[in-house]
Amino acid sequence: MALLSPAHNAIYQFHQQRVRVPDSERRSLMRLRDLNVQRLKHALSSAGLPEPLRVVGQGGYAMHTLTQRFDGDQDIDVAVVFRARDLGGLDALRLRSCVHDAVLSAAPDSFARPPERRTNAVTVWYSGGWHIDFALYRDTNGVLEHAGSRWVGSDPGATVRWFQACNRELSPSWRGHQSVPDNQLRRVVRMLKYLRHLDDGDHPGGFIVVALGVKYYQESALGDDVALYQTMTAIVRGLGRSLDVANPLVRGQSLTWRVVDQRRLDNYRLKLEDMLRDLRPLAGRRNVQDPVSYWEDALEFSL
Repeated sequence: MALLSPAHNAIYQFHQQRVRVPDSERRSLMRLRDLNVQRLKHALSSAGLPEPLRVVGQGGYAMHTLTQRFDGDQDIDVAVVFRARDLGGLDALRLRSCVHDAVLSAAPDSFARPPERRTNAVTVWYSGGWHIDFALYRDTNGVLEHAGSRWVGSDPGATVRWFQACNRELSPSWRGHQSVPDNQLRRVVRMLKYLRHLDDGDHPGGFIVVALGVKYYQESALGDDVALYQTMTAIVRGLGRSLDVANPLVRGQSLTWRVVDQRRLDNYRLKLEDMLRDLRPLAGRRNVQDPVSYWEDALEFSL
C-alpha cells in the first residue's frame, strides 16, 4: 500500500475546508430548491398552465460537484418535465415565456433582478445571493425533449448518471486501493472548478470544466496532490493541442463550438499553466517541510 504524503493531507484538508460545500449549506440549498419548486407549481397553476409531471435535479448540486463561492452566488439546476399532451402544442420558446411570466407574477418583490428567459432555461435570481435555473422538458410517451432554441432530444438525468459512473469507475479507491479516500475524481473536479474563481477573468462554465476533468483525470493512489497536479498538466497539454471539448453525452457534439467558449477555455489554460509553474517543486519533492503553507502560497489561498 502506498503511503500518503503530507502534501496529500494538505490539499485534502484544503478541499474539505475551502472547496467542498458544507453539508449544512447543501441542506439549505435543498430547502430553497424544494421551496421554489412549490412556488413554481403554484405559479403555473395560477396562470392556468399544467402541473409538471416530475422534477429532476441537475448540475453541480445533483452531481455533488458544487464548490464554495467567494460571491456566494450558488446556482441550483432543476429540470421541470411536462407531459407533452398537457402543453397543448406549445413550442419551446413559448413554453419558456409562459413559465417566465408565471414566475414573475408569483413573487415579483423577492427577486434580486428580473427573471430571465435564457436559451436553455428560465433563470431566477434571489436576493439571498443565489439563483435557480429551471430547464424545461416535455415527455412524449417516454421520449424526453429539452426546450432550447427548439425541442431537442435530451435526458435530464443522464449527466448525473454519467458523472456518478465516472467517479465510481475511475477513482482509485474503487479498484482496491486503500491509500486515498473514496471519490478522488470528484475532489479533483471540485478543485478544478474552484480554481476558476481565483481572479476576475472570464473562464469556462462548470460542465465544460467537469468534462475536462473527467477526460484528463490522472488517478493516483499516492495522493490527491499527485492526482491534481498531473490532471492539471494533462489539461494544459491537451488544450494546447485543441480547445475543442466534446460533449461526453452527445456523440459528435462540441461543448466549445462558440468563439467565446474557446476564449474562456484558453484563459483557463493560461491560469492552470501559471499555477503549475508555481507548483512544480511538488512534483519532485512531495515531503516539503510545511506542505500546508506551500499550497496556500502556491495557490494564493489562506486556510
